Amino acid sequence: MTSRPRCLSEESGALADRLEPVFESGSPAEIRRVLKRVARAHGVSVLARETGLTREAIYKALGDHGNPTLDTLSRLLDAMELRLSVRAARVSEKAHSACGPVPAGATLDRRSANPCVISSGREESPQPDAAAEKG
Repeated sequence: MTSRPRCLSEESGALADRLEPVFESGSPAEIRRVLKRVARAHGVSVLARETGLTREAIYKALGDHGNPTLDTLSRLLDAMELRLSVRAARVSEKAHSACGPVPAGATLDRRSANPCVISSGREESPQPDAAAEKG
């Protein structure tokens, strides 16, 4: 098992914090531009060795007209000790309003992919199983 350069491990968290907003709201061109800067900061030759990609392939994928494949993106992020993840997008007010009125004391759950999910704002305790009560 090869060890990563110490500085890469230490910087992965800070790097993830910088990249997350770009991935959330940035255009593909902006994402490529930021990844290109990060690749240059880490050293394209080092990334090429760790990913099995050529330097030319990395520059082409992250260039102005690049369109990196999922495989290329995955390899680059792995070499930078980062992972790509997916989560539900926030749902707009318009989508929520299509579900009807919200009961008093409840709020719309904007974290849910379903625009009609409503949260009471408190944790619900599990309901006892009727079959278990009859025992």
